[in-house]
Amino acid sequence: FELTAPDLETLTSAALRGLCRTALSWDGPTAFFPVRHHSPTCARHLEQWLRKYQPKHILIEGPAAFNDRIGVLADKEHRAPFALIAVARAEGEVSVRSYYPFCDYSPELVALRMAEELGATPRFIDLTSVELVAEALVPTERLAADDRGLARSRFTQELIQRSGCRDFEEVWESLFEQSGWGLGPEEWALSVTAYAMLSRRCYS
Repeated sequence: FELTAPDLETLTSAALRGLCRTALSWDGPTAFFPVRHHSPTCARHLEQWLRKYQPKHILIEGPAAFNDRIGVLADKEHRAPFALIAVARAEGEVSVRSYYPFCDYSPELVALRMAEELGATPRFIDLTSVELVAEALVPTERLAADDRGLARSRFTQELIQRSGCRDFEEVWESLFEQSGWGLGPEEWALSVTAYAMLSRRCYS
């Protein structure tokens, strides 16, 4: 969605909510749910939402190179925490190493377990960080900075100033973990989508 500066100045909460519902496409054949890694509140709401939506397929932000391990990861006997590790070697030495940790409140693991419970087909749909670097799609220094854009957004900086929080992590904790726990899954998802949408329009 292309939101210009004038759009942002006149955007009403109802209009923003409509844009978010359209982006999430809950009435379409392919629906989306916003995820933040290792968020207990997100994991709780995602489980509730999946039970309601009853999808036949669940596509997960995770390394597709490990799709043949999904059965092991989702196994009830496989106790978290655990991690997947991908490495790349150059001249016999490890040049890039990436980790994909899972715990009981990881939304990705919740999605895998829910797929097993619902009889849905789960699939990871991402390249590994190793593959991203090898294909020159992402520079190595950006691998550990997936929240950097949101954190430096002018929208986030304004939220920090107005809320009295010290940084992006405290803003997230206040708005979406603590305050978000008592929301329904749809309300939480719409709030996170609105935040992400506005933040991405205000990158400095």
